[in-house]
Amino acid sequence: MTKEQYHKALHDALDFCINIGKTCFPPSARIEQDNAPTVIKTMYCTSLLIRAMHKAHAINLLLNESMPDEARIMLRVLLETSFSVGAIVKRDDFSEKYVNDSKRQNLRYLKNLREATKYPETMYKIDGPIDELIETLTKEVKGTEKIDVYDYAEQAGVLPLYYGPYSILCSSVHSGSSDIDSYIRKDVDGKAFHVGKPDEKDPDLIYFTAMESMKNILNWYATLT
Repeated sequence: MTKEQYHKALHDALDFCINIGKTCFPPSARIEQDNAPTVIKTMYCTSLLIRAMHKAHAINLLLNESMPDEARIMLRVLLETSFSVGAIVKRDDFSEKYVNDSKRQNLRYLKNLREATKYPETMYKIDGPIDELIETLTKEVKGTEKIDVYDYAEQAGVLPLYYGPYSILCSSVHSGSSDIDSYIRKDVDGKAFHVGKPDEKDPDLIYFTAMESMKNILNWYATLT
């Protein structure tokens, strides 16, 4: 098997995971008082499963176009999505924490947006009572537990993925020097530098990590139905 055939097989394997996900969507359900927690948990996890499938598909497309850096950035999003699904499925109280975490993020965004509008050159304009929204969200998150990506991964039981691939991928998102170095080449004598298209790295790790993330999501999701 050639390297091209091998990578095509990995591409097809990830695509297979995506297609399995398409068969998992439950029928619509009413949220009654007695089943509200279960339905809400399924609703969030279904939405996250769809998000994961889109990210996995994007990874395949980016690798097809020889864009491994961009694929790694998308893989980081896929990993975070998988951590969220695992935590919500395994912990009954994590649906509420997930919502509060989103409110905290929205609160931070609104505060930053309010600051941005103080600069005359900003492209952002506020339509609506942003101060009232900030006040409402501040009250809603007051006293709630602050959680981060580590907490999601810990509750999902996948800390090896957090400490390994996820931590490495953070450098790609923030344009760390280890990623930027791939754009720079030295002459043989080491006296001149050339900046251009990055070296193409072996995509095996991206494929395998994406497949493991999708496998985890599908296994967790299966326990809901």
